[in-house]
Amino acid sequence: MSFKNLKITGWRQFADVDIEFHPRLTIIAGANGAGKSTLLRVLSQHFGFGYSLIATPTISKSGVLSYFSGIFRRIGNDSTVRQEGVGSLTYSDGKTSPLVVPNQGSATYMVQITQAQTVEGLFINSHRSVSGYQAISSIPTNAISVEQAYQAYNQEVMNKYNNSFSQYSPIYRIKEAIVSMATFGPGNKNVQRNAELERTYEDFKAVLSKVLPPSIGFQDISIRIPDIVIVTRTGEFVLDAASGGLMAIIDVAWQMFLYSRGKSHFVGIIDEPENHLHPSMQRVIIGNLLDAFPSAQLIVATHSPFVVSSVRDSSVYVLDYKDGDKSEGARRIVVSQKLDNVNKAGTASEILRSVLGVPVTLPLWAEDEIEAISENFEITKLTADKIVALRSRLEQSGLGEYYSEALSRMANRR
Repeated sequence: MSFKNLKITGWRQFADVDIEFHPRLTIIAGANGAGKSTLLRVLSQHFGFGYSLIATPTISKSGVLSYFSGIFRRIGNDSTVRQEGVGSLTYSDGKTSPLVVPNQGSATYMVQITQAQTVEGLFINSHRSVSGYQAISSIPTNAISVEQAYQAYNQEVMNKYNNSFSQYSPIYRIKEAIVSMATFGPGNKNVQRNAELERTYEDFKAVLSKVLPPSIGFQDISIRIPDIVIVTRTGEFVLDAASGGLMAIIDVAWQMFLYSRGKSHFVGIIDEPENHLHPSMQRVIIGNLLDAFPSAQLIVATHSPFVVSSVRDSSVYVLDYKDGDKSEGARRIVVSQKLDNVNKAGTASEILRSVLGVPVTLPLWAEDEIEAISENFEITKLTADKIVALRSRLEQSGLGEYYSEALSRMANRR
């Protein structure tokens, strides 16, 4: 079971959102506040991530405090609390469930998926695991199974998600499980071999070879109690010492790897996979994950132009701001727009402008400098000598390649 379509209308900032999910990869892009994470969290309720939304407080003329959930059309002073439909979610089997929210009530509320179907999947938050060094203090006498490893890791993630205390970090749970797999999997003359654990251990190393940067050159995992060492062509390092980018990739790969074991299909929802990653890795991370997990349907929210254009066979939707109808309670509204393959093949600068709403990709200081230089020239009075002078001024400011930009600004002043 997977997701097929999501529709939301007339709620919060969403005026008209209609997303047809691709069987393999759907990317949702847009500016901050457009609602990307909200959409992902609605879907992730299927995986046990209950996320409360915050209603807007309003005070009536009589001083009564009320909380409204952001439905566009509401009846003036109607104080009746009721559930109202704001959209629908359709599954791959064709069944559709309404999405409803209370029109008003308490300060927090949740979107109710009234006829939710069972969907196997996981939600990976935009905030990756961060922790200090923790040595492996003990090894369980019983081998840690894939299910136990995932539950232990997921519990630590949920503890962080719900601001609950735990003495262990998610990274510690990764190390604990890897040591168990490496110890009980191959076995030795005194410990009986566990073929399933050995296969799991070797398969995880194969996944790392697919998702880690080729420049690192992953080769192997070495168990050196109480540490786990990553062996690469560029050197060796303790897992805890991995850079933020490498740890983010390992973190995502570990979650998806454990969850995928024994499943013919699953859904992976990832919020901002580009976090901590160099642009060269942002270009390939999604393609690498699709290659490593061929049975997964990925749904991704991103700010990165490199992620937007990373996979050709995908659906990309942009959440775009438009001027709304003030009578409906929203001055700026959000609508969804599907990006075609022509736009998807644009350069990073073109995607930043046309997809992510960044009007220019020059640094602000460079914009100001080009504007100041171009103000000293008039395009209708450019002579050969003045063109030489213009180019010279730009070169002196380190902006020689922006000659056409300066001409464009001069022309716009006519």
